[in-house]
Amino acid sequence: FGIKSIGAYFCDGGVLEFGTTEQWSCPHQVRTAIDVTLKLKAACDKTGAGYALFWAEHKGKLSPVAHYNTMARYASCKARRGDEETFATKSKSVSIAVGEGLVGRAFAQEVEQFVPDACALTFDGFPRLHLAREFGIRSIGAVPYDGGVLEFGTDELWTSMPGVKAALDRETKLRAACEASGAVYALFWTESAGKLCVAARYNTPVRVWACQASRRDGETFVTRSQKTPLPVGKGLIGRVF
Repeated sequence: FGIKSIGAYFCDGGVLEFGTTEQWSCPHQVRTAIDVTLKLKAACDKTGAGYALFWAEHKGKLSPVAHYNTMARYASCKARRGDEETFATKSKSVSIAVGEGLVGRAFAQEVEQFVPDACALTFDGFPRLHLAREFGIRSIGAVPYDGGVLEFGTDELWTSMPGVKAALDRETKLRAACEASGAVYALFWTESAGKLCVAARYNTPVRVWACQASRRDGETFVTRSQKTPLPVGKGLIGRVF
C-alpha cells in the first residue's frame, strides 16, 4: 500500500495511529493539532460560528496554525462554489503583522476584538476584506487565547460578540476530568430560575465516533442532556447543587 511514515500516541484509553505515503523526517505534532482543532470546534459550538481559526505568532507575524469549519458551513460553500475552499482555508495562506487588523490588534493589545460586519470595513482595517466578501463572512470575533488568537465568525450579523473564552476554559476542565478519570463524557451545569442547565459539555473523540457508528444521527448522551433542564434539589445533579 506504499505507507512509509507512521506515528502513534496514547489517546482516550487506546492508541491513535496515523501514517502517510510520504517520508516524514520527524513526528508530526498530531496530538497538539487535535487539541487545537477540538477547541476551535468548541468555539463554533458555543457561539454558533461557522468557522474558527487559531493564529500563532512567529517573528512579528501572525499566521493560522489550525482551522475548523462546521459541516453546515462547508456544505454551503461547496454547494455554492463547487470547490473545497472556505474563508478559513483561504485564510491559511495569510500572514498578518502584530498590531495589524482585527487579529493583530487582539494579539498586540491582549484585548478581545469584534466586528459586526466585516464586509463594511476597509482594506486598511481588515486585510482579508476581499476574502470576507468572496465568502460572505459578516460578523467576526477575535480573542487572545493560549498565547495566540482565536478567531471565529459567521455569515450572519451579530449585534454583539458571543462569549467564548469562559466556555473554552470550562471545556478544558471537562476534558481534563475525562482524561484523569477515564470517563467518556463530562458536563457542567449552572442554575437559572430554579433549573439546572448544561453550560458546557465534552465527549471524548472515541465516544463521538462510537455513537455515530451505532446511531448515525449525531446525538450522544451529552447532546441529549443539554436539552433537558433539571430541577434544583432533585436527582443526582440537583442534590449536589
